[in-house]
Amino acid sequence: MNKKVIILLIIILTILIGFITLYPNNSIDQTIMKLAISLPEGVYTVFYYITFLGSRTILIPFTVVGSVFLYFKSKKLQPSLVFINGTLLSYLLNELIKLIVLRPRPSLLEAVHATGYSFPSGHAMISTVCYSLFTYYLLEIIKNKKVKKLFIIFTVILIMLIGFSRVILNVHYFTDVISGFMFGGLFIMIYLKVIKKITQKSL
Repeated sequence: MNKKVIILLIIILTILIGFITLYPNNSIDQTIMKLAISLPEGVYTVFYYITFLGSRTILIPFTVVGSVFLYFKSKKLQPSLVFINGTLLSYLLNELIKLIVLRPRPSLLEAVHATGYSFPSGHAMISTVCYSLFTYYLLEIIKNKKVKKLFIIFTVILIMLIGFSRVILNVHYFTDVISGFMFGGLFIMIYLKVIKKITQKSL
């Protein structure tokens, strides 16, 4: 099942890259951008603060504290290392993809870490990897099924809010954010597969 999902994501992302390369100012992104701009100022203000949950200012200390937490709760070093390395690698991969695609942002806003290229959204991609990896290992510690479900729902909502905050703040296009989610999900699936194989070989 995972292999099919991975292949499907690769195909969709390849098509997306081709699409935004040929049509950088496509009607989908432009229409959604106009809708986002027309939202009330109060909505903009709320998402201005939400977007920081996907910024370096929050993700770096969260990764450090989260890794320490996972180590003491699981009594294992692996979850902490996988969590830290995964978050760092997703950042490096995001920067690499941006340098390959070279899509300009709809607007630059340094106050919310919106500089450089646009595709894919770093906030969407890195938040997907960071918060999902943390939740993945947290679920191994939590025993209560209802609590597990709540954490999964909370993580999904958090990631979605962070990603779409970039569209509402007009610093990313809709396709940047969608691709960020997909690149993040693809990275997690491949990354965890590799970790499992390495772990099995070392046993």
